[in-house]
Amino acid sequence: MAKVAPALQFGLFDLPAVTALGAAQLAEQGIAVSAHPGDFRADPVPDGYDLITLIRILHDHDDALALSLLKKVRAALPAGGTLLIAEPMAGTSGAEAMADAYFGFYLLAMGSGRARAPQEIGAMVSAAGFAGWREKPTGLPIVTRVIVATA
Repeated sequence: MAKVAPALQFGLFDLPAVTALGAAQLAEQGIAVSAHPGDFRADPVPDGYDLITLIRILHDHDDALALSLLKKVRAALPAGGTLLIAEPMAGTSGAEAMADAYFGFYLLAMGSGRARAPQEIGAMVSAAGFAGWREKPTGLPIVTRVIVATA
């Protein structure tokens, strides 16, 4: 996005070691980013942004922690702000057996989380206080599906 819209301001919120590495790699590509080291389990999500993305985050965590994160994102966004969630989701037509097997092993190794259907994520987004949500089509839904929510 930064290469297509360089006038936008970008922030990166992640664990301190990840944030430092990510900010350095982006700087090498000429992309300026405000680093926000932290842990969403304990820290608030940084505010001041109109769009927050969660890319392959929710499925790594159990429901209570995922909902807590969504509430923190909602608190950080201004009215009318946008949350974009991109991750593999349960119930992808034609991929159920393969996806269940792959993500079953992946999440077993992670020790938490689960793939959720878009309707489950949508219910969590609504419970977190978002005004609405919708799924957007993607080119390869077995790998990534996208939900957009409005604060």
